[in-house]
Amino acid sequence: MAVVPKFKLVTITTAGTQLPILASSATQGNVIGATIQAHTGTIYVGDLDVDSNSGIKLTVGQSFVIPNDGHLLDLKQIYIDSASNGDKAIVVYFEKT
Repeated sequence: MAVVPKFKLVTITTAGTQLPILASSATQGNVIGATIQAHTGTIYVGDLDVDSNSGIKLTVGQSFVIPNDGHLLDLKQIYIDSASNGDKAIVVYFEKT
């Protein structure tokens, strides 16, 4: 069984609306995310309650890593929000095949 990287573009259509990284998925490896150069505001990464006062705050060009020691990590429990409508982030996660 191999572990392969998967890439997901997350678009926050409406600022202030938390979106799960994935609707239903688990990963065996680290989760890596980065903002897109074209976005205009701040991206926030955290739990269901993430907003401009909580979570990891990312501006243009910044990234984050959620380390994982091989246990299943539920990506539907990690949320992204933004300060501006239409902002985007790329998330890389690893899936067993």
